[in-house]
Amino acid sequence: MMSHLWTKLAIGIVALTLAGAASAMERQQQQQEPGMQQQEPGMAQPAPDQPTFSDQQIQRFVDAYLDIIQIQEQYTGQVQATDSAEEARELQEQANNEMIGAIEENGLSVPEYSEMANAMDMNPELRDQVAAMIHEQRQ
Repeated sequence: MMSHLWTKLAIGIVALTLAGAASAMERQQQQQEPGMQQQEPGMAQPAPDQPTFSDQQIQRFVDAYLDIIQIQEQYTGQVQATDSAEEARELQEQANNEMIGAIEENGLSVPEYSEMANAMDMNPELRDQVAAMIHEQRQ
């Protein structure tokens, strides 16, 4: 029961970030002509029609991701330990707010974070770069 509530929280966060990502992607498309995107030094190599991110943006994403994992780990135990659905919901809201705060404290907006997470699904090089950075920071 409590793990189901935790799953709902994760789905809610994804829905929130996807909504923001759509508007961020629209803004980006309005700012750039298709096919006219220039590559700057230190940028992850995208596939065609994929956004690019600076090393600094990627580092911010990794830092936010690691903070979010810590928050999830902290709250998962608390949510699973409660017998009250209301208390579990409150804990989930707290966790969600802390996750959003972690993203913003690392210099990203929720839409930017979501855009990067979505880009990793489409760009294996970016995904590998992020995974290597996460692995390096966890050691």
